[in-house]
Amino acid sequence: MNILVVMTGGTIGSRVNDNIISLQGVSPYRLIELYKSAYKADDICFDVIEPYTVMSENMSLNVYPRLMKAVKDAVDGVTKYDGIIITHGSDTLQYTAAFLYFTMRNMGLPIMLVASNYVLDDERANGLANMDAAVRFCREKGSGGVFVPYRNKDGVTYIHSGGKLLEHLTDDDDLYDYKGSVSDEIYDIPDEIEEGRVLMLFAYPSMIYPVSLLESGNVKAVIHRTYHSGTVCGVSQELKSFMEEAGKRDIKVYVPAIHGETAYESTKIYDELGMIRSDEAPISLYARLCLKYGSR
Repeated sequence: MNILVVMTGGTIGSRVNDNIISLQGVSPYRLIELYKSAYKADDICFDVIEPYTVMSENMSLNVYPRLMKAVKDAVDGVTKYDGIIITHGSDTLQYTAAFLYFTMRNMGLPIMLVASNYVLDDERANGLANMDAAVRFCREKGSGGVFVPYRNKDGVTYIHSGGKLLEHLTDDDDLYDYKGSVSDEIYDIPDEIEEGRVLMLFAYPSMIYPVSLLESGNVKAVIHRTYHSGTVCGVSQELKSFMEEAGKRDIKVYVPAIHGETAYESTKIYDELGMIRSDEAPISLYARLCLKYGSR
């Protein structure tokens, strides 16, 4: 069995020194050594590449094309691989999974993103369990797509679709899926993703809307996150002014929320103001719109 391992950094590739989690001085092969020791995986050949090293909180949009191209170049014309494992930090794991979902899920190989909630020396770490789930998926399933294996604190390791993940709750390690749909669109690997094309807003009381960002001419789409019930303030004059400016500039404003047969009266404002309802996972919607409006 042959697996391509793409090391990118993150907690799974870090150590604690003087109470600081850092990538410095850590061998990229350490995860594989620990995994083989724990799971006796002598029949697996791991080929390792390391296109860059970064803590995932420092990810930017233009890192994604580097990752996509590194993976594509490593497997082009190569038939020996049974799967691809990408190691990644947990902070932006969901974003990377979504970007890969919309560009690389049709490669014909399982692409597994593996993270760890703690450094591997910590007995609480789920990194080796996640790595084992990724290896077993490649061995047993072999189906193409982008997936994230992740063990929650209930002890169960879940296999998530790369296009349906929610962000972690603050100070909570567990990972969950969104219950909405996922787009079937797919995009070419971009040479570059232009930053600032997609604006993400979060609902909060007495919300201030950044009209000046629309006036800059750079923003092409807006994602307006809602409260948990799928609502925003329906009587906000600031929202109305923001939508007027968006309309003048033909900027699409998306509202990602599950919309069932019943909804709160305040959600009528979406149709009245020309907001686009979407039941995609917000992170997935962000990745798709960045590829749609920012690809070069």
